[in-house]
Amino acid sequence: APEYLDVTLRDTAGDLIDSAIAINDDQDGFRLVVNNGVLDTGDYTLTVRSGENGVVAVDGRLLDGNSDGVVGDNYVSTFTIEPLSVGTAIVGVPGFFETAGQEVSVPVSSAGGIPIVVTALEGVMSLDMELFYNPELLNISGVELADGMPSGALSLINVLEPGHAVVGFFSPQPLAAGSYEVARLLATVPTNAEKDQTHVLDVRGASLNEGMIPVFDDDGIHVVAVGNRAPTGISLSSSTIVENSLAGTVVGMLEAIDPDYGDLFTFELVAGEGDSDNASFLVDGGQLIATTGFDFEADPTRGIRIRVTDSGGESFEKAITIHIENQVETLYVTELASATDGFRISFSRPVDVGVVNIYDAMDVYGDSDVTLRGATTGDVNGSLVIAADGRSLQFVADGPLALDTYSVVVRSGSDAFQTVNGELLDGNADEEAGDSYSGSFTISEMSSVRLGIPSFARGDGQDVHVPVASEAGLPLVLESDGSVRSLDAIFRFDPELLNVSAIESAADLPEFVSFSTE
Repeated sequence: APEYLDVTLRDTAGDLIDSAIAINDDQDGFRLVVNNGVLDTGDYTLTVRSGENGVVAVDGRLLDGNSDGVVGDNYVSTFTIEPLSVGTAIVGVPGFFETAGQEVSVPVSSAGGIPIVVTALEGVMSLDMELFYNPELLNISGVELADGMPSGALSLINVLEPGHAVVGFFSPQPLAAGSYEVARLLATVPTNAEKDQTHVLDVRGASLNEGMIPVFDDDGIHVVAVGNRAPTGISLSSSTIVENSLAGTVVGMLEAIDPDYGDLFTFELVAGEGDSDNASFLVDGGQLIATTGFDFEADPTRGIRIRVTDSGGESFEKAITIHIENQVETLYVTELASATDGFRISFSRPVDVGVVNIYDAMDVYGDSDVTLRGATTGDVNGSLVIAADGRSLQFVADGPLALDTYSVVVRSGSDAFQTVNGELLDGNADEEAGDSYSGSFTISEMSSVRLGIPSFARGDGQDVHVPVASEAGLPLVLESDGSVRSLDAIFRFDPELLNVSAIESAADLPEFVSFSTE
């Protein structure tokens, strides 16, 4: 567990960074290397634990973390990783665990060897680098070209002395941008290598295209493992599923916690303590999948038992609790979105349009089903338009809303908002229907240029003129601060409710104004 680690590296979110340490020959310091990659840009905290089971001197003295003369406190230090310069490539080797007497294959499923990985923009054609390592813990005997390299590509190695090798790579054509292996170092762990010893695979002087591409060296670390070690834990990326989710919904991804880097794992549901709901799930690769829907009210949790087995046949089992997230099943408001001329409300289920006052929201036809009230301006008159699917409505005020804070009330009741089955609105979404919804929004700024169309009410077959006594049709009104020189607008409407036969310029437009429609 992380709390028992003697050395930890964490990011600003508190997440543990996967890393390993190598103690130097004099045992008076260590080098920490991040596993398989480089640190992202950001701040990090290094903690070295003091205590009888932590970092102690050879004579048993505890660590004095803050150097105040009083032992027993942890050493804590923070540092910042700055971003790499634009165009900088990364050349490195990964960390790995391997036992004495074994050939190194990273990952264990690969054809063999330690990959040399390049991460760069397009254009890499050559690589030269030095690699330093502990020859008592690793024997490098050769190099092979990685799969996928172009025809005619070459890889070379010269072991100058045990523990020091020079590696080269050449491609007859530029490589594409990305992260890829260019070669694999053929290596074995000596049979007399001591278990649990570590050493850094130190990449130095990496050069791409004879120095034309800037490079950052990424070191790896090798831990001499004690044969195959069993997994020590199982993690699940998410242990929550929403109530009434469909069968086949992925709950989360399973991952093994294992001291052997690069091992392969299989997961399965097994009988044992905590397996009460195994039948409601299946495992596909690393995915935990629900095979049925769940009812929160029946039981807010489900229990399963998972076994992970590594490539050596070692296993670990864990009981996991799956939490069912309650889904409000009543009619409730899912969103309130404001606009300069009103607002839009969305519902969890379709509403019964037949009992909702959709013409005038301000009490002309009985109790108001929707009320919009400004803290300063008071009640706002307007009309409602309910979407065809009954799951949303739009309140359109008679004019632009003034700068103010507005409260919205959507009424619940047998003659107000309810479902087509007569279930009343649950205003506060507590699954007890019958209470009205209350919300608010603020209009804090107003545009100096506005284009609008007035609201109106007309019956079937009637011409539309606003005002009624005129022959002006439906006016398109521009309010401007005088800065407008041109205007393009799209006019959308429901052709089943309105027929627009022509669009004409207004009679009082200046002669120098041109007008066109499509």
